[in-house]
Amino acid sequence: MPTDQTVRSLAMAAVCAACALTTSWGHATGRAAAVPPTVSTTAAPGAIELAQVRFAPQLSLHGSTLQLNGAGIRHKLMFKVYAAGLYLPKKAHTLDEINAQEGPKRIRLVPLRTIDAEELSRLFLRSLENNTEKATFYRLAPSMLQISKVFTDIKKLQPGDELTMDWVPGTGTIVSHNGNVKSDTFTESMFFDALVGIWLGPRPADPTLKQALLGLPPD
Repeated sequence: MPTDQTVRSLAMAAVCAACALTTSWGHATGRAAAVPPTVSTTAAPGAIELAQVRFAPQLSLHGSTLQLNGAGIRHKLMFKVYAAGLYLPKKAHTLDEINAQEGPKRIRLVPLRTIDAEELSRLFLRSLENNTEKATFYRLAPSMLQISKVFTDIKKLQPGDELTMDWVPGTGTIVSHNGNVKSDTFTESMFFDALVGIWLGPRPADPTLKQALLGLPPD
């Protein structure tokens, strides 16, 4: 069994770039060639607009209609970092309800300022550790290391970019940047669950954003 320090070293390589996703944010086992997600949005009343970022009330992902569960803005001190939206097959107000749902799911992030992944890496790792059971953290360390390659290629997220993380049953988690698939597929369902937990786990980096994504009023 690797030590905590070994796991942290592996995870940090992933975090150095991937942290841009969360701070408030190869061919490893469990990965397969990704297929671009098939998506369409529905222009209908009920859309949410935050800092000029629009979240459609519905979208179609791989033939399934998803509902906008909630959307909010990640703040860091006085700054708006990114807008985030969560799409699910049906509305849910707890993390357990979300993880139990079958069907595709989507996390959509739109930066509101330039995000330097390396600068925010330690905050990402802390959030992941705070919201993931140790056994799961150990198991997902190789996947975190592999996904780091994806975000290393991106390096920085610019205002108006779009980053999506899709869970597609029977396929896995697909990460896309501005509509372009940036990763092989991560097939473990717990990988997507861990990503969601960063925002919706028991110790989220931004509790107000957590409430917004869950479709709940602020505490």
